[in-house]
Amino acid sequence: MKFENGSLKVYSEFTPYIFVIISAVGILAVVLLRLFVFNKNALTPVVNYEAPDKMDPLMMGKLIDNKIDNEDITSLIYYWADKGYLKINLDNKINPTIIRTVKLLPEGTPLYEQTLFYGMFGANDAVRVTDLRYKYYKIVQQAKQQLVTGVKRLYNNASIIIAAVFAAVGGAILGLAPLIMAMSGISLSLIFYEGFIALVPLLFVFIAEFSLVCGRLKTSGGKFVGLCFIPAGLCALVILFYTLLIPSAIIPLVAKLLISLSGCVLLGVSVILINRSKEYNAKLNEIIGFKQFITLAEKDRLEKMIESDPQFYYHILPYAQVLGVTKTWEDKFEGITVQPPDWIVGDILTTAITFHALNSLINASVANISSGMVSAPSSSGMGGFEGFGGGGMGGGHGGGGFRGR
Repeated sequence: MKFENGSLKVYSEFTPYIFVIISAVGILAVVLLRLFVFNKNALTPVVNYEAPDKMDPLMMGKLIDNKIDNEDITSLIYYWADKGYLKINLDNKINPTIIRTVKLLPEGTPLYEQTLFYGMFGANDAVRVTDLRYKYYKIVQQAKQQLVTGVKRLYNNASIIIAAVFAAVGGAILGLAPLIMAMSGISLSLIFYEGFIALVPLLFVFIAEFSLVCGRLKTSGGKFVGLCFIPAGLCALVILFYTLLIPSAIIPLVAKLLISLSGCVLLGVSVILINRSKEYNAKLNEIIGFKQFITLAEKDRLEKMIESDPQFYYHILPYAQVLGVTKTWEDKFEGITVQPPDWIVGDILTTAITFHALNSLINASVANISSGMVSAPSSSGMGGFEGFGGGGMGGGHGGGGFRGR
């Protein structure tokens, strides 16, 4: 076919970039809402050397990152031991024995604590970790539900709804763009719905990002940065497969990249709108202040506390576990004489043992206790993330010393 000069020219389709503009406007709206409407998340912690409101470590573990880890459940064993409700025989670190010293917990003990304590022993006064395996997990699930039900609203409902709307818009753009472009630019009968496949991985991106936001107060800087690569990597895969899946005859390559990138960014930044409730913020101020004491306390102050209360190190240990600063807490007692805990029984204390060795022993036994308490058949499905509604004592190496007797 022959054409006169100028009959044919390059045609530039601007329509796909309208979706990019929509995403950009959405991103700007999210930022403005965050700055001027949902800007009440600032924490002003006050350092305190005691757990706020006599809070138990399981509740603190739930509030610090809005989920209940297996190690949070295990922390109650050492919390109860420190309270004098039970003792622990660590002669067999693989299969420790837990011995209760009281039949009834004090009046006012939270229901989830009662469920876990009475469910552990039943009619017995002592249990081994192997006795709990594949049985106790049902008790753990029941107690988790009781804890979540009893926790007051943690997040502002309006902020959750608005964040979800912006996230949905970001995901919908990826699905609607090729559908509209195919119908308007090629044929009304061409229903190209494959772009909506991106909604599935983007849902996981949103959940992962919300989990990161919740866990930021517990997760250390380096680990937090590493975890950020999970949603970022998922978004990168979405962008890659989106550009491969959508034919360039429907949307040009550059436009596909920009649409998928801007849509992912809009969905990603939407989580910053989720705002904590006023009551939750107040609780976190107290918890973070307590955590700052654990991480910042000076040696001379700790020495005075140990002098007035020889068991002070063990009072704090279950809380250090759920706050993720066990190693820091142990390291602070390097060179400080710490007595063995009152709750350890067995032949282990009949020989000389150092603070370092005992911490290593506790570290080894905790993993086995935690495993025994929550071990479930593979089909039962144990989960820890609690979503929007609510909610290990690692060993480490201390350096101070004592001699067990």
